[in-house]
Amino acid sequence: MMQVKPLITEKSLRNIAATNTYMFSVISPKVAVTAETMAAFIEATYKEKPLAIRVSNRLGKVKRIGSARREFNKYDSKIFYIQMAKGVSLPEFEIKNSSAAATTEVKSKEDKSKEKEAK
Repeated sequence: MMQVKPLITEKSLRNIAATNTYMFSVISPKVAVTAETMAAFIEATYKEKPLAIRVSNRLGKVKRIGSARREFNKYDSKIFYIQMAKGVSLPEFEIKNSSAAATTEVKSKEDKSKEKEAK
């Protein structure tokens, strides 16, 4: 079984804006996931063919648990950088625009500070 999660970080959003490259984290303890299997997964899920795929391995951390402090390893994961054609966007990476709400909050704080100064 393969667990695929979209990575939404500042770096991944910069990559989307600059080169239309999306990042996915894949944890697959029993099956080796390759670029070809990930390309097939992207085509089946999003009905779009990726232009290029790069892979980065991320080793699992060693964690200690219990009063005896036994160590165990978390699963290793792979980070897939998937470049899509220009104009193609994946729905998981779309961010809803909440800047209007944020600006009204900032304005209301500024108004409050001006009211305090006026008093």
